[in-house]
Amino acid sequence: MIKLIVLLLIILPSVYSNELMFGTISGKMFVFLYVVLVIAILGLIKAVVQPVRNLRFCKIDFLLLIWVVYVLLNGWFQQMPMSGRLFELLGLVVFYILLRQVEPARYGLLLLAMAIGGVVQAVYGNLQLWGYCSSHHPVFKITGCFFNPGPYAGYLASVFPAVLGFFLFSPKLRIANNTAGQLQGAKRLFSGFALFLLLLILLPAQSRAAWMAVAVAVAVFAFFSYPAQVLPIKMSVILYLAFITSLSANQLWSVSSKQFIPVKYVVALLLAIGLMVTVPCLKKSRIAWKSWKEAHHLYTLGGYTGCLPHYEKAWPILKTDGDYLTNYGKALSMANEHQQAIEVLRQAVFYYPNIVVYTALGDSYKALGKTVEAEQAYLTAYYMNPSRFYAQYLLAKLYDETGQTEKATDIANELLQKEVKIPSVAIKEIKEEMRKIIEN
Repeated sequence: MIKLIVLLLIILPSVYSNELMFGTISGKMFVFLYVVLVIAILGLIKAVVQPVRNLRFCKIDFLLLIWVVYVLLNGWFQQMPMSGRLFELLGLVVFYILLRQVEPARYGLLLLAMAIGGVVQAVYGNLQLWGYCSSHHPVFKITGCFFNPGPYAGYLASVFPAVLGFFLFSPKLRIANNTAGQLQGAKRLFSGFALFLLLLILLPAQSRAAWMAVAVAVAVFAFFSYPAQVLPIKMSVILYLAFITSLSANQLWSVSSKQFIPVKYVVALLLAIGLMVTVPCLKKSRIAWKSWKEAHHLYTLGGYTGCLPHYEKAWPILKTDGDYLTNYGKALSMANEHQQAIEVLRQAVFYYPNIVVYTALGDSYKALGKTVEAEQAYLTAYYMNPSRFYAQYLLAKLYDETGQTEKATDIANELLQKEVKIPSVAIKEIKEEMRKIIEN
């Protein structure tokens, strides 16, 4: 079991999938969940076959239990969707339980594995910086195996405390069954090299939140940016918590191995049922994410009608995912399926209200001749981010095409006077069209 956890800590940050939508996120999620399932199955078999050692329940365990129960109950009462984040939460709970079964003396090996994973990503980021490897973002040059420099630098920052600990306290750390003096020189050399790489890549990554996390030497980057999107950061936090808890003397209660024997078979049965339900769900979810990627690929190529069957295939699993609903609704609008687009986009508003949703809603309402609804949708999109041009541009076009000349002229003048933060061809074209509206 410990070997699989070590392997997971090393390889997960480097996982991404070209087959799945948001492959740098979803690829990590599915690999994490499948590996945790395998470890859970092995742990289940071990718990049934072998004697169980004494179980300790500490204050941190209790606080985490309360927090997880609160999150699940809050989601239940607010009708929050079954999503990838929920699966991740459940997987992280199982991961924490598995880590709590690890003896404190073996956490040095786990922290070393996390440090190795960070070093691999630091090397990969440097190769991207020097042009030897491609980035996973069309704009940013350094992303590692993440979707942009922010979460990448955040992950490196979350690994930094472990690497720094190895560098400063390597004589006191134990790796598996090695004594304190064994491999001390190698560990210190590795940790020094890792520190150099992490610091080298954090600077060009340009993430202030990551440097803040490094400065205070704690893995709290996730509280500053991308709080629920970076699985390797969450794994690092769980590992730190499990390590701290394993060293804690604040024990609330414990169960001896003899007392636990009658209960372990019931727990094993419940876990087995959970696994039987989870495995098919994961398989269906992966197929849905793959269909979503195929649909999005066709959409970007202009196949607005051809992408719809792929979106429909993913619907049963992803119908409560706000990003999916946004993409699907926009595709329906572009394919002139406006009534269905409005229905899908309204659902997207509930789960993930954003500018794209409201501009697409405005387009579909406009196509169906519902001018008032279109105006309201465009205005909502504009109020979400008044500095942007596109929503106001659509609003001006709506006014111009429906004979509301005065309103169209006011919006056109406002757009012509608006400060341009990032010059682009699109903004030049928008301003040119606004001049035409004023002249006419």
